[in-house]
Amino acid sequence: MVPNPRPLPSSIALLLCAALVALGPALGGCPDEPVGPSELDDDFEADAGGNAQEDVGAGQDAATDEDGAAGQDGAADPDGAVDADSGAEDVGGQDANAPDANVDAGGGSIAIFLAGDLTPANLNDGLSGQTPTNYAIGLSRYELLLSAHDPSPTPCFDHGDEPRVAEMPGDTLMGSCPTQGVPTAVYTHGRVKVDWVRYTVTGTLHAVGRILPGQFTFFRAYSDTTYEGVPYRANHGWVRFEGITRVEIPQTFPDVPDAPGFHSQKVGGEFLLTFPYLRPLPVVEDDPGEHWARFHWHIHEAFRWEDQAHDGFVEGTWDVSPPPGQPEPVRVFGATGYHITTSID
Repeated sequence: MVPNPRPLPSSIALLLCAALVALGPALGGCPDEPVGPSELDDDFEADAGGNAQEDVGAGQDAATDEDGAAGQDGAADPDGAVDADSGAEDVGGQDANAPDANVDAGGGSIAIFLAGDLTPANLNDGLSGQTPTNYAIGLSRYELLLSAHDPSPTPCFDHGDEPRVAEMPGDTLMGSCPTQGVPTAVYTHGRVKVDWVRYTVTGTLHAVGRILPGQFTFFRAYSDTTYEGVPYRANHGWVRFEGITRVEIPQTFPDVPDAPGFHSQKVGGEFLLTFPYLRPLPVVEDDPGEHWARFHWHIHEAFRWEDQAHDGFVEGTWDVSPPPGQPEPVRVFGATGYHITTSID
């Protein structure tokens, strides 16, 4: 945040607005319709690791190698993951071992964590990149599936209108549920409701001959949700520039295609994201054991763009121009890949 930003002349402020409005379609690069189940990647049924672009699963394949598994070399060692029975705390100070309201004391449980992985990856994609800051993801529901297209998922937890927020990087307990009531079965996939995503990157805005360094914050509602007391419809949000001045412009974001390994769908204003486990998760009803699954997002230098050789643009800096110019095209939006670890790995 920039304290007491100075106002700019209205002409420059309008150009800033035009530049921010231009970011919507420029950052999209996505088809008008989401990718459907028939277009899933061949690895969807088997892989628990893959690419995750444009926050929670959009974007182009600029960071993907031929087998569609970018960033895997940079994945954290599963053995190094914080166990659900450890005393580790996440960025917000939440005890990873703190009991969730959904779990009765003394019984078995299934806990779900979301973690940001800052391990450097050898991407070799020819792009420039930076690690987003002020990075947070809101999730409100988690379900267990018997297959990728299980028509009747088993609910684990549902936070309703108050999503649990994961600060990235960090290791956040998103929720848990007792094994009591979870049918005995071997589960192969998980599904989450993604409510919103927010992150900040640095960049340079070029307007009427002026070079304005600052920060761009993106907020996107993936589902119908309320953020900081303001209701948003799915695919709506804003882009904010903060530098010599502060300008915030509402945005309508395009639908996003699936990244390899994911399947997304919008149902009644809810954005649901399905992903496979590395290994099937056997659950026995009333089992007293503590099970956990941890979703690791690879976020090191995961906002990645293609440098352009325009006057005033600097290599390694994300440069943005208002129309008739354009931002340097962003190819990866917040995650270069992911992997999942569980208590049975």
